[in-house]
Amino acid sequence: MAKGNTTVDTPAAGGGVYYSSGLAIIPTSGAPTASGPWMEEHQDLTIDYVRVPWATVSAHTINLSTGSQSHSIVQTRLAIAVTAHYRKEKTYIGHTDPSPSGYQQPQKFQVLAVSADHMGNTYGDLSAGASGTAMGPAGTIITSQPWYQRRKWDATIDTEVNRSLTGYKYFVKKSSCTGFKHVGNSNAMFQTDFEGHAVGVDRVGQFQTCQYMGNDSGARLQVFGTWYPLGGPYSTDQETIMAIFNLIDNLGNEVTTLNYMLEPDSDGNGTPGSTAGFAEYSIARHDYT
Repeated sequence: MAKGNTTVDTPAAGGGVYYSSGLAIIPTSGAPTASGPWMEEHQDLTIDYVRVPWATVSAHTINLSTGSQSHSIVQTRLAIAVTAHYRKEKTYIGHTDPSPSGYQQPQKFQVLAVSADHMGNTYGDLSAGASGTAMGPAGTIITSQPWYQRRKWDATIDTEVNRSLTGYKYFVKKSSCTGFKHVGNSNAMFQTDFEGHAVGVDRVGQFQTCQYMGNDSGARLQVFGTWYPLGGPYSTDQETIMAIFNLIDNLGNEVTTLNYMLEPDSDGNGTPGSTAGFAEYSIARHDYT
């Protein structure tokens, strides 16, 4: 990830309870009890993103001594990796009895935006986005406050569950004499492959500077789907806060509907399947207040 200044969109505090790992410990009044069991539920989502260009040939010249092409940026979009977790467990840790409706805290997010791309280019102030927030050319959206729920364990409906996902909305593609293939164990090094994504390997005027396979069937970034598209050359003032909220919800819903690619551990034919996720994730727990 490129280095640069960072801006943080800090959600409003709600519940005042945060955790970094393990169980959330909820403040209580009076002496804690060891009664239970309790049903404790957690959910979080992290989105790692790089904005990448999609280009087209806008002009070209050719004669017997030289040739050149010009390109224009038609659109920019995101190459996305996500991690998500969900956990429901039975615990006996000390709490005073919750109210009949239980205890809940919503899931909140922070945008950790990087001001420059991996080559050091900047595209405007990160504060130029709507409401002073832009995702910039790259960065990470983190769960600053996880979804948390606690209530009495109900053996008639509750079962312990532990789910996790590392999924992608891109893969690494290369051509071959028998059609295109996906490349294994290469996603991270290709997430910033502007040249490979800008114009595809099978298009006229291709940008083909391979980062991994230095041969005629070189590998390149292939974004799967069009995520947070912005028309023309990118600048931070194109961004809106509602588009960021919608992106988070859409990517959360892709977890619920099992619609992510896993990183292949070896080369194979065609596009990796989009079948990864878990149904327990819910965007109804997201809070943008």
